[in-house]
Amino acid sequence: MNLILVHVGAIVSGLLFLALLYNLWRKDAHRSTNVDYGSSPPQPRGAWPIIGHLHLLSGQNHIAYTLGTLADKYGPIFTLRLGMQRAVVVSSQEAIMECFTTNDKCFANRPKSSAGEHLVYAHKQFGINDSPCWREMRNLISLELLSSSRLKATKKLRKSETITTIRRLYYETRRVRPSKVVISHWIEEMTSNIVVKMIVGKRYENTAAIMEVERLRSIIREVACLSGQFVVSDVIPIPFLRWMDLQGHIKGMKRASKDLDGVIEEWIDECTKRRVIKGEEGEEQDLMDEVFSIVDDKFLIDAPTRQAIIKTFVVNIILGIFDTTSMPPSKKLCASIRPCPCLYRTRRPECHVAGYLIPRGTQLFVNLWKLHRDPGFWPEPDRFLPERFLMTGHARAMDVRGQQFEFVPFGCGRRSCPGITFAMELTSFTLARLVQGFDFSALVEVNEDGVSVERENPLEVLVSPRLSWQLYEQL
Repeated sequence: MNLILVHVGAIVSGLLFLALLYNLWRKDAHRSTNVDYGSSPPQPRGAWPIIGHLHLLSGQNHIAYTLGTLADKYGPIFTLRLGMQRAVVVSSQEAIMECFTTNDKCFANRPKSSAGEHLVYAHKQFGINDSPCWREMRNLISLELLSSSRLKATKKLRKSETITTIRRLYYETRRVRPSKVVISHWIEEMTSNIVVKMIVGKRYENTAAIMEVERLRSIIREVACLSGQFVVSDVIPIPFLRWMDLQGHIKGMKRASKDLDGVIEEWIDECTKRRVIKGEEGEEQDLMDEVFSIVDDKFLIDAPTRQAIIKTFVVNIILGIFDTTSMPPSKKLCASIRPCPCLYRTRRPECHVAGYLIPRGTQLFVNLWKLHRDPGFWPEPDRFLPERFLMTGHARAMDVRGQQFEFVPFGCGRRSCPGITFAMELTSFTLARLVQGFDFSALVEVNEDGVSVERENPLEVLVSPRLSWQLYEQL
């Protein structure tokens, strides 16, 4: 009898809590259309109690495609309700420019999330946190670790690693022509070798080391995957949802964060021992040495805090690397094929965008997929037309640094990607070497309907060396 009463009491309490949430949702919905509160962007019909419009985003299509379809119906700026949170979606050049120029400071922060809490040391990723301390640390990374001079100093390293990997690709494909190659895995391996060499100054060549770097790639792959997962408790703030973790994402984030933290601690220990043996001014300073020097020079802190700051520096270097300079058309072409469906921000004080009032606490979704398919600026937007960026193309003067809002593959404003130069230089050099040294063909015709998404199956291509073997040896 007592057990039945306990269950009945729990059910009644749950129903009362849901009724309270529903009441709060109705008040918020009424407030958004109240004349005294201001004119809000249009909102699609069909919002459900508690979950809002989440059911509209739960289909098989990529979220950027779904938001683009809604923009066709409701215009380039509209409001969604994600659980108990409000979000505004923008996809026009004019609205995006207003968000990241006039209102750039308002939209400086990323929304807090389970991924930010567990994967990047409690929202201490430089692209999320906007406190004075972390702004200073971002500046240190841009000015001292990832400056143009620093990138020039590591240019030889990047070139050497790229050539080594291309030479290995030749050895793997010279016997059977053409050979099937999973090109995404090959590029991932090359990039990870370059980044690790830059950070800790070592290359993975023997069997044990190769297993170590494969473990690192697996961890980073898992972190990247989990960082994009939707967690129900982020938008429906019911305590037991986070505790129960029905999707299992929070548990996975904690595990991936622990694994990544273990790798970084190993790097820190290796660097500490090396600096003790060789002194702070070694023959060649890698990024880890630079991080140690910056933290010791700029911060008067105890050992645990010093360790935490160094870890945060390294995590941010891994998750988003480097700076920017001017780029020729080939680099704009590289940017045009970079997948970048949406950017997420959250705003602090209320502001106006495109004549609409955006209330405090609203999340901002910038639908770059829709922006970059605007037929008014990009004729035949779903076709791969590299000649757009050549001297005779209409986009020949296009800049990718976020100053021209028709094309912002790396974001814009104070939260633009700090790694543009590294990414574009590495991409253009690698692409040039591949096109020069190999012939490529597809196994089957691939049609993704213009949507940039992670493939269910890795992309396999047929590769044949096209130069004499002496030239590969002399690279």
